[in-house]
Amino acid sequence: MKSFARRGGPKGATGPASMHLPPYVYQLFQSRQALEFKPPIAKANHKKPVNGIGKYVNVFEKETKPRENVEVLTTEEKKGKEEEEKMKKAQEELEEKKKVYDAHKQAASQPEKITGKAYNTLFVARLDYSIDEKRLQDIFEKYGPIKKVCLVRNAKKDNKSRGYAFIEFENEADMTQAYRRADGLKVEGRRLLTDVERARTVKDW
Repeated sequence: MKSFARRGGPKGATGPASMHLPPYVYQLFQSRQALEFKPPIAKANHKKPVNGIGKYVNVFEKETKPRENVEVLTTEEKKGKEEEEKMKKAQEELEEKKKVYDAHKQAASQPEKITGKAYNTLFVARLDYSIDEKRLQDIFEKYGPIKKVCLVRNAKKDNKSRGYAFIEFENEADMTQAYRRADGLKVEGRRLLTDVERARTVKDW
């Protein structure tokens, strides 16, 4: 039988080509020692029997009715809700005060704080806080003789101006003229708002 030898080495050499490699290279083609056989590790059975929850029923909290869902709000929603509740409460308090408020009765009990004739009295708002009674007198006396100037102040804050006042004129016609001409007048960078004293002149105000 004719043998077929692989020719991969030097000229005229026979046998596998790896046989003709240098020793340090030939070692790379040698098979390693077979691994020692080890029997497989027996797996522990960690599964536990599955039982029902019947034996724990008596531990549950007993309720006569289901719990109500708790509303979870974001920080912005909480702030908005608080502001809404404050406004609602303030509106309710204002409505209660309006029911018992009587401008005529208050005027009788505090004559030094209320001007005399309601129809001669002009209401002025949006005043700069630096304006005092003398400055108001100078601004409005051009419309006619003034009997009294009452600048509303905050007694709890160093008696500072609240930004509005009541001016009583000697004549009703002068008050009407001031009401028409001074509305929108710019004083100390602010435009004034004028009106009649509605608390004592307009019913259910």
